Amino acid sequence: MSDDRSTAYRRATELDDEDQVRLDRLGIRTVGQLRRLSEGSNADAVESYVGISVDRLRSALEAASRPSVSGQEVVVRGDSRLLRIHGANLSDGISTEVRLAGDPVEVVEARKNTVLVRPLAHHDEGQIEVHVGNHKANGWFRLGRRPGAAP
Repeated sequence: MSDDRSTAYRRATELDDEDQVRLDRLGIRTVGQLRRLSEGSNADAVESYVGISVDRLRSALEAASRPSVSGQEVVVRGDSRLLRIHGANLSDGISTEVRLAGDPVEVVEARKNTVLVRPLAHHDEGQIEVHVGNHKANGWFRLGRRPGAAP
């Protein structure tokens, strides 16, 4: 599977605007392209070719592999309200755990870029925590009023 996320993750790493210009000149504009460049290559050769230290490139790739939450949406299925969380690296296929407002909730479906969870009855809004392996991503959710609920 290719990773076509923009290399904009650099803002959370040690890569600066100059580094991004270097990557752009080489046609490296996605996480997948950066990963392919560094896999199986001699570290000194990559550093010489790109003009960015290998440690900084590794740091950028590590940051890109961490989970992140970019948004959420309410999904209605019959009488149930579910919450779909959008982001990156939200599942490793093994151990995705989610907490809403501090409470563990059922993970109905977990994919790399989305996780569908079943909020508890008292959940209305609060913090999202997605745990994948040893990493955690945070965000905020708001379910809004239940259909047919009194104002």
